[in-house]
Amino acid sequence: MQSNKHLFLAELRALSSELEELRQEADRCGNFDPLEKKLGSVRQFVMNAENASCWRRWEGDLELLHEATMLRDVLDRALCDLEKNHSRHLCQRPAEGTLPLEAYLDATYTEFRRSFRAELAASGIGPKSRIVFIGAGALPVTALLFARESEAELLCHDIDPEATRLAEKLVMHQGLAERIRCSCRPLESIPWVRQASHFIIASLVKEKAAVLRQLGSQMHGQAKIILRYGNGIKSLCNYPFDKEFSGSWHVTPLIYTGAVYDAVLLERHDGSEPGVVAAVDQKQGVP
Repeated sequence: MQSNKHLFLAELRALSSELEELRQEADRCGNFDPLEKKLGSVRQFVMNAENASCWRRWEGDLELLHEATMLRDVLDRALCDLEKNHSRHLCQRPAEGTLPLEAYLDATYTEFRRSFRAELAASGIGPKSRIVFIGAGALPVTALLFARESEAELLCHDIDPEATRLAEKLVMHQGLAERIRCSCRPLESIPWVRQASHFIIASLVKEKAAVLRQLGSQMHGQAKIILRYGNGIKSLCNYPFDKEFSGSWHVTPLIYTGAVYDAVLLERHDGSEPGVVAAVDQKQGVP
């Protein structure tokens, strides 16, 4: 069992260094396979029970938090680059039939599909739903799945203009432009946001509390939010969720087995309208 904190920290530093080296190499030569494999190794590291035990033992240690932040930031950049590459390549292939996108999703996002189905079942998303996906990125898998399996309308939002352009191109390539639109404009400048029935906040959206405060002033009282996050060792692959935030929310944990991220469903108490501020319902808790 890993019992030496310094060895554990050295593993985190090594993962950060290797990821950044592979990211830069992929950018130079265009071969993203080694980077994708290393990202898979990081996910395996996070899901390892022994590593999780080590994390709990030293959780709160300043050195650990520093190395975790460094690794997460490198992983975020690497994943963004990888998704942009995948999005470009998917747009270069024929769009007819279920392949290659469905084959790609089956091969790459099997675990994600299980989490997605749990979110679909818990949130009440259906054909009449209007969803805003915040932090969609260049490869908005969530939006593609919701559009295909629920026939909902979606807005993919990201602060990265290049990622937004690539996502829009992929959506058009897949023949889903009538149900999915993409934007990098500030959320407050998009009227569609106020009409949304559901919001999804990606796990790699950093300022979750700020986004929730913004949505709290815009969304109508019956709208629901699916917030993805990763606390503890899962914060190596996701930005964490601080339970101490302002907002009038009822919190329902969405439990996934073996997923690299967790999620909660947020609803306003009694369907209250924007402007009402209260404490989070801590009775529900956050895993």
